[in-house]
Amino acid sequence: MEGFVLEEKQINENKIIKFYSREEGLISFLARGVQKPKSKLSTLCLPFKYLDLTLVCGWQSHILIGGKVKKVYYSIWSSWQKIFVGQKIMKDLEELAGPGKDEKIFELTKLTFEAIDKASIKNLTPLVYSFEMKLLDFAGYRPNFNYQKNAALTAFLIDDYEKISKKFFSKKEILETGKIIQNFINEQK
Repeated sequence: MEGFVLEEKQINENKIIKFYSREEGLISFLARGVQKPKSKLSTLCLPFKYLDLTLVCGWQSHILIGGKVKKVYYSIWSSWQKIFVGQKIMKDLEELAGPGKDEKIFELTKLTFEAIDKASIKNLTPLVYSFEMKLLDFAGYRPNFNYQKNAALTAFLIDDYEKISKKFFSKKEILETGKIIQNFINEQK
């Protein structure tokens, strides 16, 4: 089962892991004995890794029995800003994505972690905004601006967004973010 660790909760020598998988969406599983010093499974319970896990169905939950690390996003671990952004993305994913397979959300998450891993510190904010907007769209949260009564609100939001983006982001950062979003959209077609 491919995916990403979103959250871990320690219970004695075990952990309950929230995991976003390609096959099942948001799930939880038990990782037994991962707090022991010689545990071979402990590296499979850390965030900012693209994992391929082997789980079995237990009596009450899935149980981790093995797996491999497909990719470690080393650069994310190198700065507190990237760790913070990564945690924000994991929290957003946990709140908005539900159980059930959703290939678009999975690929968006994978691409976003790869982009954060390669991005400079100053380009992190546009990446987060891009991720959040696409995640909201894929999760089905779309504001309806088609009604006339919302025309003023639409104009305000667009104008406000332009002012904010010009104030906090350089033109180059806005263009780079646009390229990331456009590349992702083109890959989905």
